[in-house]
Amino acid sequence: STGMAVPRSATEVDAWLRKLAEARNYKRKAEEKMPNYRATKFTPRTIGKNRALSWTGEFDRGDLKIVEQATLIYSEASPCFVQMSSIASSAAELRVAYESLVESVRLP
Repeated sequence: STGMAVPRSATEVDAWLRKLAEARNYKRKAEEKMPNYRATKFTPRTIGKNRALSWTGEFDRGDLKIVEQATLIYSEASPCFVQMSSIASSAAELRVAYESLVESVRLP
């Protein structure tokens, strides 16, 4: 449970998704001890008939630059989170497969 009220309108759903994404990204920095984690490029969208929010995260793991693609898809029944992490040099190539996967998600 997120502890947030159930949103009803598209505007409320978009705000709910953004708050959930910000909480998750805060957790990445603080609890998972990734102080250099940076979330960027937040993009509201629709997947199937559901509102969604996608973003890109970046962080360093030793000498490697890591890029993370993330999408939260809203459903009153159960929100869905889809994530993929890869080394930065492979991120653009893998994004096509990631987007195909995300676009195939169907929730009630």
